[in-house]
Amino acid sequence: MRSALLLAMLAACSGIDAANETDDVASVTAPAFTSIVPLAHHPGYIVEGVSYLVSGLTIVGQVCRPTGPGRYPILLFNHGGFSGLGAEWDGALCSGAANGFVIAMSSYRGEDDSQGQVEVCAGEVDDTLQMLAIVRAQPYADATSAVMIGASHGGCITLRAVARGGSVLAAADLFGPVHWGAIYDDLSGRLALGATGDLAVTYRDIVERLRAGTGGTPDQAPQAYAARSPLSELAAIVPARPDLLIVHGSDDLIIPVEQSCALAGGLGGLVAHHVDSQGQATAQPLGRCSYLTWSASALPSPDWSGHRHFVAHDGAGHGLGTPLERQMLDEALGFLLSRIR
Repeated sequence: MRSALLLAMLAACSGIDAANETDDVASVTAPAFTSIVPLAHHPGYIVEGVSYLVSGLTIVGQVCRPTGPGRYPILLFNHGGFSGLGAEWDGALCSGAANGFVIAMSSYRGEDDSQGQVEVCAGEVDDTLQMLAIVRAQPYADATSAVMIGASHGGCITLRAVARGGSVLAAADLFGPVHWGAIYDDLSGRLALGATGDLAVTYRDIVERLRAGTGGTPDQAPQAYAARSPLSELAAIVPARPDLLIVHGSDDLIIPVEQSCALAGGLGGLVAHHVDSQGQATAQPLGRCSYLTWSASALPSPDWSGHRHFVAHDGAGHGLGTPLERQMLDEALGFLLSRIR
């Protein structure tokens, strides 16, 4: 029942110099939040604005937690994009706290009232690991039962947090970039060919954020791009403890599905699933990623046996607004909740 309630609540949610980043997980562990401010009280749960320190920067975020006694499992949400939590300030995600979960989310550096600058999947990983460490230490949280989910930029952050040893039972990445150099080249090429409208605005924003965060183009700063790319961290992700689900839509016009296919191919021991435009699992391989071994069976929901899965969805794009895209979110949450039931 708790799982079904949380899935229904979260279906409304959507989102998208490495020298400043530390590689030692212990170095981003902090004893407590530096401030906690109640933002709202709802039946059964409270919403708190929090702040904490990461490498001398004050980072803000939000914790939504049950008001009843006891310790509750943690769901850490890594939002997409570069503009902060937006509608998720006391938004749809928070209502999951009424169903017995601690929902924690960070406004990464350079967003909302956080100090610093947007770095693109670099220092933001420190911010996420710090939030996780602090929440796990709280008296209302079950430190042994934490999971993590991220979409788009947040998906990249989630994967890099796994590579850095994030203490979670399972993680889900929804259409996260894994090779930023290829993303830069692809989106720059689309702009040069005359992309217009909202997509052009998004392409330009990502390209400009990457240039600012890395100090140049992929040719000018190859190490900075590699340092931000989960595909460069396969050696750390492969032996990592958390179970992992990767979900991506074939019609994603921002982060191509081939990005997730490349990660899936490098992980080994992963089961790949193809879901057609009717939302049904199919035995037909995804042609654009034919090198993967595709399962001929139905999705293993709700138990999700096995440790790692990749699900490619025909007709789904870069978002969580359409029925097919909401199915991706439901699958990710179902996978995570199967690990903490």
